[in-house]
Amino acid sequence: MRIRIVALLLFCLTALAALAAPPPGAMPAVIPVPAAAQPSAHFDAQAATDAYLALIPPDAKARSDAYFEGGYWLLLWEVLYSAALSLLILNLRWSAKMRDFAERVTRFRPLQTAIYWIEYMVLITALGFPLAYYQGYVREHQYGLATQTFGPWMRDQMMELLVDVILGALVTMLLFGVVRKLPRTWWIWGILGVAIPFAIGGWSGLLWGGLVRICLTHHVTWSVNSICHTFGGRPYVTKDASRNNWLVGLLAFGEGWHNNHHAFPRSAFHGMEWWQFDLSSWLIRGMEATNLVWNVHRIKPDEKRKRAAGLSLQSDTAEF
Repeated sequence: MRIRIVALLLFCLTALAALAAPPPGAMPAVIPVPAAAQPSAHFDAQAATDAYLALIPPDAKARSDAYFEGGYWLLLWEVLYSAALSLLILNLRWSAKMRDFAERVTRFRPLQTAIYWIEYMVLITALGFPLAYYQGYVREHQYGLATQTFGPWMRDQMMELLVDVILGALVTMLLFGVVRKLPRTWWIWGILGVAIPFAIGGWSGLLWGGLVRICLTHHVTWSVNSICHTFGGRPYVTKDASRNNWLVGLLAFGEGWHNNHHAFPRSAFHGMEWWQFDLSSWLIRGMEATNLVWNVHRIKPDEKRKRAAGLSLQSDTAEF
């Protein structure tokens, strides 16, 4: 996995080199005002714009098109590069080590958050420097859009990092402080859940974005222990009336495969077959792939065959 991540980083850097453009050509020192752009009683803005564009040399127009088209590709490379860096930090457990360091430095949780943010910003800035250097310095000079030498440009980058570190630390401390108090401030978020739709859409927003949304969310959740004990299939033998219901499975992101869950309570995934939609399992698999969770319990095919035949499993004592 680590080799793949490093290979992806190298591929991104190689692709960026391919975006290099030729040195800029010369533009006219003085651009004359074309006849179509002269003030008149029948002035046409579109005709004037076209007349000005016609004065641009073909090589300058091609260079401009290349700059903006290359910029669109850079947006894609930024996403891929950022994703690769995130996978690298998680798979090498650098993120966990930064968290552990912050916890060793202080027991004050807001300060732990700030320390982790500072570590993260410094690390991500260092790892992302090749892309930032190409995009903000090399490429801008290639197209004649920058005059700074490397020293002043680097000083600006350090100032930007300092601002990000200070402001980001304050914001993350605030956000994580709010998250930590969510269990005690649930009523505030409940009020906001109906107040915001009302502020945006009036009574219609309150009805559909507030009350109907809450009603559907709750009833889908409750359907797992009502509908899924009344309607659906029972591929596995259990001591209760749990059933698999495909409709609840779709609406509840996989929770509707309730018979599967009761047959294998320790399983991290409720969808046991490829066709059983289970969005929660996709999230768990993604977190497992990035080392955010581990020791994910999976059910072996032999265990499924035994449970379907009504045979007891060795783990039944621990599960029931």
